[in-house]
Amino acid sequence: MHNGIPQNTQQAVELGLYLAITAETEEASKEALELAKGLALDLSPAEMEGAKANVRKFIADENA
Repeated sequence: MHNGIPQNTQQAVELGLYLAITAETEEASKEALELAKGLALDLSPAEMEGAKANVRKFIADENA
């Protein structure tokens, strides 16, 4: 993932997915996921797979 403000749609989707996974409440998680889903409509399938892979790696690195 990136540091700071997302610079493109893929980074915004990554941030939304990350927030959906790490949210403290189910409500916050649902809101972040809905935001990510809406933004993901502008991504190609390959970009979406890349975004998901980046989030998985970032979370794995955080937990290491």
